[in-house]
Amino acid sequence: MKSEIGIIYITPKKKVLRKLEEVDTMIFDLDDTLIKFPQGYLNLNSTFTWQVMQTTVGLNKNPKFIELFTEYNELAKFPDKEKERKEIAKQLNSFWKGYKLKDVSKNLFPIPYLSHVKSFFEKIHNAKKKFFLAIISSAPHFYIKSVVNELRINYFEGFELEINSERIFTGKMKYYADLYGKRKSLEKFCKTYSRNIEKTIYHGDHHIYDRAALNYAGLSVAVNPKEEHRSEFIDVADFILYDWSEHPLLEILNKK
Repeated sequence: MKSEIGIIYITPKKKVLRKLEEVDTMIFDLDDTLIKFPQGYLNLNSTFTWQVMQTTVGLNKNPKFIELFTEYNELAKFPDKEKERKEIAKQLNSFWKGYKLKDVSKNLFPIPYLSHVKSFFEKIHNAKKKFFLAIISSAPHFYIKSVVNELRINYFEGFELEINSERIFTGKMKYYADLYGKRKSLEKFCKTYSRNIEKTIYHGDHHIYDRAALNYAGLSVAVNPKEEHRSEFIDVADFILYDWSEHPLLEILNKK
């Protein structure tokens, strides 16, 4: 591995740059990849979108919700338990019934992008070469849509709770985005939009939930992985990125 400022190459840099010359599709996880809530936000040590929502409306203090949520996270350790996770997800969704979208989402904005994410996307959009951009995440559908609109992304997939015409949650689930389903979603996406997986780069942060997708994509980036899990990306990622301004694709685009 070769380390540079903001980046650690696992695959030799020259090979990465050659592969980047061919890339025309970019896929991104959301939480801790494109966005990250500040440490200690709402007095939470480990913060992601769902946690912020749950804390905002007080579901993090509901014993039954906590019990189900804990069970869901325990099942998330087992890739073959999708059916069981989905059933618990349906039960968890029922707790959202009656909440207004504006109340649930008030602590999610402004969107906390990681440093240089917005400038990275501006440079991508201003490049002569055009890329197909997508987000595949288990974050809330309505929130990903806000990111998609701001960053001008072509496609997205997220966990969708039903919201009625009055912008109130019904407690029903419209689409289930499984934590472990990102490789399956990536395969489906490439088939639907006729994208070549060998020309597709996937960005993700989690050593478990993003692993299969990272391993499947033609080029893979581990973004800001936790130090204790960094070694777990060595066999699935081409490089580790700590600073979006150091993304090697920018080096390619700057030469054109």
